[in-house]
Amino acid sequence: MVVAGQVVAGSEYLAEGRRALHTKPTTTVWHFAETVAKALPAPEQVYVLDVGEADGDLHLMELNPFSGADLYACDGKAVVDAVSQMLQGFGLS
Repeated sequence: MVVAGQVVAGSEYLAEGRRALHTKPTTTVWHFAETVAKALPAPEQVYVLDVGEADGDLHLMELNPFSGADLYACDGKAVVDAVSQMLQGFGLS
């Protein structure tokens, strides 16, 4: 989950069995997501950035709107806190 240009939560997702796993912010995938989020113009203030691994390499798969996102095992509190802080910055709290 990307909020105001920062990756604030993440979850690994295994397609086989539709299993979600917690992702720690120290993983290579997390760092890749941060690099992509900084390199691309944000489509929205809050969005989901999907990363996939193929043949040992990481790739941007797609960007999804927050309103249609499946959070899987993301840290919900981190998402709510980041969005709330962003809205306070807009004077919308």
